Amino acid sequence: MKKIGFRTSAKFTLQLPKSNGFTLETALAELIDNTIDAQAGKVTIKKVKQENTPHDGNGEYFTYTITDDGGGMSYEELENIIPTLGYEGHYENDSVGHFGIGGRFAMLFLCDRGTITLHSVKDKKKTKLIITPQENIPQDEFITLYNSEDTNDKNGVEITITNVLDTNNNSTKEKFLGVTYYPQNSLKKDFEIEFIDQNEDNTRIEFCDPMYRNKSEKYVRKITFDEDDENYSCWVNGHYVETVGYLFNSDEFTDKDYNKYDTRKDKGFVLSRAGLYIRLGGRYISLGSAYFPGYSPQYYLSRLRIEVNVPKECIETFGIQLNKSKVEINYESPHLRNWYKCIKYIVQQAQSEQKPAKITQKEEQDLADHNRILNDLIKNRGKLKNPLDNENLKKLIPKELNFPKVEPSSTKNRPTGLIYEKHDKNIVEIRYVEGRDTEPRYTGSRHLSKTIISINTGHPHYQKCLRKLDLSGQRAILLEYYFDYIKTTVTQLDFDYLDENLFYEITKQKDEGFRRIYAS
Repeated sequence: MKKIGFRTSAKFTLQLPKSNGFTLETALAELIDNTIDAQAGKVTIKKVKQENTPHDGNGEYFTYTITDDGGGMSYEELENIIPTLGYEGHYENDSVGHFGIGGRFAMLFLCDRGTITLHSVKDKKKTKLIITPQENIPQDEFITLYNSEDTNDKNGVEITITNVLDTNNNSTKEKFLGVTYYPQNSLKKDFEIEFIDQNEDNTRIEFCDPMYRNKSEKYVRKITFDEDDENYSCWVNGHYVETVGYLFNSDEFTDKDYNKYDTRKDKGFVLSRAGLYIRLGGRYISLGSAYFPGYSPQYYLSRLRIEVNVPKECIETFGIQLNKSKVEINYESPHLRNWYKCIKYIVQQAQSEQKPAKITQKEEQDLADHNRILNDLIKNRGKLKNPLDNENLKKLIPKELNFPKVEPSSTKNRPTGLIYEKHDKNIVEIRYVEGRDTEPRYTGSRHLSKTIISINTGHPHYQKCLRKLDLSGQRAILLEYYFDYIKTTVTQLDFDYLDENLFYEITKQKDEGFRRIYAS
């Protein structure tokens, strides 16, 4: 009997990083993670445009150099760590690394048939290492390690990567890095990232706190849980996962109150910034796009952000991938059942602040007639089944949690004329809610077996079109909203594409056209 270990081919080694969903920004973040764990106080990223490009390369190529003043790596550490995909050692809870592979994957992702050169200084010794990630080079010749030399340079690592596909625009990278790292959460409060672009212009990354912790309760409502709270437990696999909701009072914010991350002229808080923010050591992983597990994006959640401080021991449980910017939370996991109750409670608090629309008595009566006639059209004359009878679709359309379920103790005690929800056979309910003009025309959700379509009365399409139509015209648009929403969710099932943001992204594109037409 002979025992052997896994071996990887050159092609596999090069292709695996490409399939892990990296972007240029997230790859840079992985390299910065390593500098934080090495106790660096400053990281410098320098970008120089290349005259030469890879063979058959399309686009503009740059050489990136990332330099830090951390502890550096010795010859022995470079020899053992760089060629090994994975790390069996222990990471502290306040460190960012976990799998021991992100930095190397990031370098391989960035380098398009070029070279990766490391200069590392540790304890008066300087060591050079070169990686040549090209498929025509034998795997055992990928890495060249040179003997160490004596030096008086300070400890640290310099990584130079050639053939990085990029553009001349740097604002996206600067903004991404600014919100990914928040020094108040890292070991060194004066941690600094400097970016030197292709024009030799120096920019110090402006860190932004996405939770606005410096604001008073007048601006931010903080929703927390006690570790010993019996009703809402943030304990996961024996570890406490600090989970805090931040609900912003957008009525109080002015242009000067928003930080660089949220700069949106005349828009305030937007849905794409709402959602979960996973905190891992000194790094934020922003899931963004209004991602709240188990919910589709709802415009009245645009003011809500939830910070989740995940301990090292729970990284796999929360679905954090090798590329730490990729997170897939299985909210149906039994390990997350108690924690998910906390998320639902925070979302409920945001939902409870959703303002019903201020409509006239006539509009209220017209809406009641619309609901009665639409359900009659869909159920009786249309002979359509309730789409929510499909169990898969029931899971896909989010529940509304802020409706108390009233159950009489017996039929004897049931008040005359009161219709209980379990006897409500309506398929759809149209509501009017108060929203901003920048928020979607409508959103969809479900309550029990009923689809809820919430019309945003603050949208210019409602103000200048829907409310001015006669009743039959209004009914036609409302019916279209319902079928549009159901069609989109059913399409997700047909193509096995269960991205909860799909509906929002589609309606957002439509809304932009309507907004331009009716806002002028």
